Amino acid sequence: MNQVEVAMRHAPVQSYANREEAPNLRAMPADALLSRRELSALSGYAIITLKIWAANNRGPRITRVEGRPRYRVEDVREWIGLSPSAKPEFTQGIFA
Repeated sequence: MNQVEVAMRHAPVQSYANREEAPNLRAMPADALLSRRELSALSGYAIITLKIWAANNRGPRITRVEGRPRYRVEDVREWIGLSPSAKPEFTQGIFA
């Protein structure tokens, strides 16, 4: 099984025991940073899926802070299609 197949088995996650409250992207400043756990809660994708995607240069761009992966709100908005520059065909997917 390749990494893409593994990622598809883990995504999207509907609910799990210790699920965090998803942050409100529309209310956050564009330069705010999200942890991988926050992005997981927001997107519904498992943390392991986000890790695999990061290793394969997929998903939103990662900004490292003291060696830890963080996601700029602006990059996440663009990734899920909330940005005016986002491609319209992407917004018809899971986040529409």
